[in-house]
Amino acid sequence: MGKISNLEKIAEEYHLKGDIPDMFIENICQEFEFGWIQAEISRSDKILDLGYGDGLFLKFLKDHKSLTIIEGSKKLYKKAVQHAAELDSSASIIHSFFEEFEPNEEFDVIIASHVLEHVEDPELLLSKLKEWLTPNGKLIIVVPNAESFHRKLGVIIKLQNRLDELSPRDHAVGHLRVFTLHTLKKMILSQGFKIVGDRGFFLKVLSNAQMINLSHDVIRGLCELSNELPTEFGANIGVIAQNNLS
Repeated sequence: MGKISNLEKIAEEYHLKGDIPDMFIENICQEFEFGWIQAEISRSDKILDLGYGDGLFLKFLKDHKSLTIIEGSKKLYKKAVQHAAELDSSASIIHSFFEEFEPNEEFDVIIASHVLEHVEDPELLLSKLKEWLTPNGKLIIVVPNAESFHRKLGVIIKLQNRLDELSPRDHAVGHLRVFTLHTLKKMILSQGFKIVGDRGFFLKVLSNAQMINLSHDVIRGLCELSNELPTEFGANIGVIAQNNLS
């Protein structure tokens, strides 16, 4: 399947379908992650967000005065344009593959939340993101963690053979890989960034399929518990990297 066809298939069968049983888990987790991201953003920052996804970050940043969103799926791009109009947001929505985007300005903050696990060449994308940032600009990254407790449990009870083995759900949402904190930091540093912060999100001991009957409050509580845990224990890993020009 070609790159465009695969993007549209994921958009239609996951993001736009509307009846995905575990979507509430993902949305609660992303809402929680945004609190951490928001602390890294100032009102004057020019922000680039990679991917519209389910529109949560557009909703949170709808009033920001300089927000650009890139979306590779034509269907999600159209949804994003419609959503921005409904929110009365001045966000600039651009239809482009990340790797092919050619900005005419630099950005103070680039958000790559749940992006690097999807792209064919994450190192290439990171090198481009570095060029798009202002001197000392921030790159905010969130990716799935191969060392999450639910993956460790999956290996113990033989639901998967390795921590980095991709599950049927990983394939359904277009994941090409997962990261450890070590492999993520190594890749970021290799592209000339300086790492200035990291943290883990969501204490996840079971798969999404095993948690769909849990209440929203329980999922939020498991997110809150990650505040007390080392980064490498989270289901997702967040890293703040700075454009290091020295």
